[in-house]
Amino acid sequence: MSNQRINRRTYAATLAMAAVPFIVITEISNVANNTHGSSRNTLYSIFAFLLIVCVVYFLVTCLAVVIKRLHDVGWPWVLVILCGLFWPFLLMLALVPGQRVNNIYGDKPAIKFDLRSALIWW
Repeated sequence: MSNQRINRRTYAATLAMAAVPFIVITEISNVANNTHGSSRNTLYSIFAFLLIVCVVYFLVTCLAVVIKRLHDVGWPWVLVILCGLFWPFLLMLALVPGQRVNNIYGDKPAIKFDLRSALIWW
């Protein structure tokens, strides 16, 4: 069984990196908004599609990372509902320390920051 827990640094880095494509597409669409002519509607369609893809990507990544972080803290995954209702809950998960011992979700995650785990969603 793979480890179903991640530490606070990996959690924060993964959420930040998952937001990067969304921010890039938004900025590119703002620049493209200044174009004139018949290609404007085509650009809107392309960027709307890319924006939807980025939002779905962010939500799936966020869901997976939040569940792993909840496992590290020792809370049930059902609390992921709070993330949809109460967004500051995402920040709180970055501040709450995980359990220092192994729990039913896996071994204690490594203390050092694991960039490879954070980049796995790219």
